[in-house]
Amino acid sequence: MWLSLQAAHQRLADLTHHTPVPAYLDHVNRYTFAAASHVLIGDMAVPGYKYRQQWRFLDRDIQKSGKRLAGLGIDPGDLVDAGLEGSEPHTWRSRVWQWISQAADESELPQMQGPGALPKNFTGQQLPEAFTRRTIASTRPLPLMVWSGKEWLVPRAYAAVLDRAEEVEASLAAQDDVCSGCGTPAGRKQWRSSSASGFVVLCPSCAARASRPYTGHLRGRQYTKGFAKRSPAEVFLCRMCPEPRRALYWDHCHSHDLFRGPLTELTREFLQVRRLLR
Repeated sequence: MWLSLQAAHQRLADLTHHTPVPAYLDHVNRYTFAAASHVLIGDMAVPGYKYRQQWRFLDRDIQKSGKRLAGLGIDPGDLVDAGLEGSEPHTWRSRVWQWISQAADESELPQMQGPGALPKNFTGQQLPEAFTRRTIASTRPLPLMVWSGKEWLVPRAYAAVLDRAEEVEASLAAQDDVCSGCGTPAGRKQWRSSSASGFVVLCPSCAARASRPYTGHLRGRQYTKGFAKRSPAEVFLCRMCPEPRRALYWDHCHSHDLFRGPLTELTREFLQVRRLLR
């Protein structure tokens, strides 16, 4: 059964709200999948699917990931040093350390630069809510963390989940950095292209072979949904990308309903932001 993003969030929250590690999907939206085809829920990668032009999850995937987290054995007395300060960049530890440091600055808490900087009974839950609601692997680390007077502590089993999540993410990223057309390294971020069923990685050569350049033949014509369905934008290459990338949307003027041309999702969002800033 398909679940909308909102329904998946509610299902996951219901499955885990009574557990030591609640999980949430309120951070997920359609832009999430422009960067990856999956969402991490704990140490499980759950794929998103585009169905009838809407991003969705499969109920069985959400149930499986929720039950996996709900069954995680967390011993509140088994705490380990989270190793936040001086952690490697682009890891969950460096992200959490950045959040805590920023929260301390914004809430005028004492700076954490040595023993006794915070009360020994201080916990991550006492930080501003805007920070405690931030997620990693669809879980909220800060409410689970405790300041010992010397370092931040975290449940051992939870730290292991986040470590495994990083390994899963790295493995999937390596797989995605390959062109799905010819199998050569293409660069997931650089050449992630739109399609009706989601996103694919296509190098410029494969993108050019999969679609044709837009020649401006619709200039001055009125946009209609019926025409867009008969002539899908993904037949064409994006009119704005400097190198070939397959389009997904027909960009059109909402005041006069005139065609502008085919765009990828990323270039369309860029244009929308630029128009708002004018």
